[in-house]
Amino acid sequence: MQRVLAATARLRPATRAFSSSPCWCQPDSGAPEASTSAAATEPSSSSTAYSLPHDAFSSAELDAAPRPSARSVPRQRQRQTLSDAEARAFADLLGELLPRSTQPPATPAAPQGRAGAQGQPSGMFDIFNPAAHSPDVPEGVNKVQQALMRRVGHKMGMHVDESSGKWERKQRSELTEPETLELDRLREELFALRSDKDVLEWGMREVFGYTDARTGILADPAALPISAPTPDSHVAAAAADATTVARGPSSRIFPDLLLLLFLVLRDAHANPHAALSVFSLAASNPFSYINGCTTALYLEVLRTRWAQGDVEQFQAGLDEMRSGGVPLNDKVRDLVRAVGEAMRADEERAELRVDAALASAASDPSAPPGAAVLDSAEREARVLRARFFGPRQVRAWTQMERIVEENLGELERARRAREDERWHAAERARRDRDGAERDQALRERPDFVSRAATLADEVRPQRERRVPRDRFVAAAAAPPSSDADGLLGRLAPKLERDEDGNVVLPKPPPFVNQYKIRRQNRTREEKARRDHKHPALWWRK
Repeated sequence: MQRVLAATARLRPATRAFSSSPCWCQPDSGAPEASTSAAATEPSSSSTAYSLPHDAFSSAELDAAPRPSARSVPRQRQRQTLSDAEARAFADLLGELLPRSTQPPATPAAPQGRAGAQGQPSGMFDIFNPAAHSPDVPEGVNKVQQALMRRVGHKMGMHVDESSGKWERKQRSELTEPETLELDRLREELFALRSDKDVLEWGMREVFGYTDARTGILADPAALPISAPTPDSHVAAAAADATTVARGPSSRIFPDLLLLLFLVLRDAHANPHAALSVFSLAASNPFSYINGCTTALYLEVLRTRWAQGDVEQFQAGLDEMRSGGVPLNDKVRDLVRAVGEAMRADEERAELRVDAALASAASDPSAPPGAAVLDSAEREARVLRARFFGPRQVRAWTQMERIVEENLGELERARRAREDERWHAAERARRDRDGAERDQALRERPDFVSRAATLADEVRPQRERRVPRDRFVAAAAAPPSSDADGLLGRLAPKLERDEDGNVVLPKPPPFVNQYKIRRQNRTREEKARRDHKHPALWWRK
């Protein structure tokens, strides 16, 4: 008992040192530390890197300083780190997305600085920092984006463009809330106008950005100030214009406003010529043409020209769409198909008129003889004269059909190219996966014998390599045996010889291995051979 008390007395100073030292698992509470003479005389053997909990010993034997309760002291949030398997899987995923750079790593003697500034890897995932300038990064990012969009694109209102094969979003969904509110306000103002003159004036002012001080769509470079405004006025102007929406062709609501202005002039005010003049004004400027002349606007323009019966201008607009890079959608193709049906119906009606005229001439006794009989050329000429559409309009319709067929061919080629690229990507992935499996199998069970034979063949490249099929070809090319050998009519195989003239025996099949004998009745030589393995099989225990 006395020994136990003596040991306890010797441990008390160290216990006080442990209790007075700050614990890593609890934050510093700022309470005054109690110092005793025993703790001051005897040095503490503990360190701040490791300390015992406060309740390891009796609180009566420690200092009497009150400790903060667990509720009053805010504990730091524990952060869970990645396990080795998770970190390895995440590193493999990053390795697939961001290929490593081909540049050699820096030498260890280079000055160690900040990882971002010096480009040196400071962590497990910082090894991918040099890959930011790799040429394979954009392709990998594009593949990842396409894969993500195939999964969630339809949920976000995205669709695949038929001409380019890219995911696109409608212009309306890209508008911000202030732009949407401004578009609704301008739509209400446009619907409240009474005459087409007011609509044109409103369109010149609100859509194209014409004002009394500015009569051009674009800013005059000569009128721009050379010196920049003061910082205070510049910041004030930016703050004042932060909530306003720009006017003119550079505005993002310009395509919607232009289409709305065209429809109101054509339908509400029954003025298609004014609507076509607005389209001509927008097409005369490159900025307004690129931003405002969309497929939807071209569709309404083509409908207007078809309603007027101007097939040549219809064909000119379709050709302008193709040359300007405006994509053709299904609605445009349906409109061209409707024009073709009208052309065929007009041709059938003209033929019926000509047949009816010939039948009436044949039944009329007062008609001259031969009036009801026409050859093919005369009949075709009369059919052309009886048609509503002239030869130029028929020729324009033929060109429209060719444009649509070429567009469909381009879309089909683009679709096949995407399918081929997807198939090639799948094949490359399969080959890479098979190669990785073969390498893994070779690492698990290496074949040193066949590898040694391969290395021997590579060391002696002057020796002719022959596949097993060549032996049968050589045997077939050999002359037949004579009757003296008793093998008349059979082909004598031609023996292969090496450079020294020795006969080269055929290689045994791979399943014949003298070091893998599994027979029960073994001879002494076989048993001795089993006990003394070949030096090439040193790795097998």
